Amino acid sequence: MPPRIKLQDITDAIDLPNRDWKSYVNRQTGAIVTVTEDMAMGPDGELDPADIEESDEFLPLPTSAEIEEWSMMEEFAQQRPEPLSDELLDDLNGRGAFRMFRTIAKRARLEDEWDRFRDRAFASIARKWLDEHGISYE
Repeated sequence: MPPRIKLQDITDAIDLPNRDWKSYVNRQTGAIVTVTEDMAMGPDGELDPADIEESDEFLPLPTSAEIEEWSMMEEFAQQRPEPLSDELLDDLNGRGAFRMFRTIAKRARLEDEWDRFRDRAFASIARKWLDEHGISYE
């Protein structure tokens, strides 16, 4: 059984800046490894991505495609008063939705509130994943 993992480490590992990257947790050690297009980085340095992706020793963490950040933004918008909620929801459709959402949140001085909401949502996803895999965390 791996040692207790820090919830924040898992949250950070699923909130990657690139949609093509993927993070894994070593079942035995609890070490987190992130695989990019051409390399894998873990706590002990660089690894071969194929060794991680093809190994039963590593569990894949949820990806940004599985997380559906759009749904987070929709929930956040629905909790705002009108007409702000309508404006946020309208801008969630179409090209540039994430950028428009951030622009409106900034203009309405909701950036910090959105960031806290998003952080809580990612922490919830991380807790659920850890619980599903029987991994203890702090």
